[in-house]
Amino acid sequence: RRKEGRERRKDWREGRKERRERKKEGREGRKEREEGGRERRKGEKEGRERRKEGREGRKEREEGGRERRKEEQGRRQSGRCLGGV
Repeated sequence: RRKEGRERRKDWREGRKERRERKKEGREGRKEREEGGRERRKGEKEGRERRKEGREGRKEREEGGRERRKEEQGRRQSGRCLGGV
């Protein structure tokens, strides 16, 4: 027999609860697998710092690039002025 609406919804909700629990367990397991969440967090922090250093390097690179860009822009504008005549 087919379950009526309320019954079907109840069963679906139960299944959903179970699925959510299983998902949470999987997440906890992953943390334990990676030598305790704390160590992983420390690794993430190091990665973040490394990323920051990369960003600083990019800024320094772009400072030279910025001057170059200014020159190019000046050239482009002069070209545009000539083109407008």
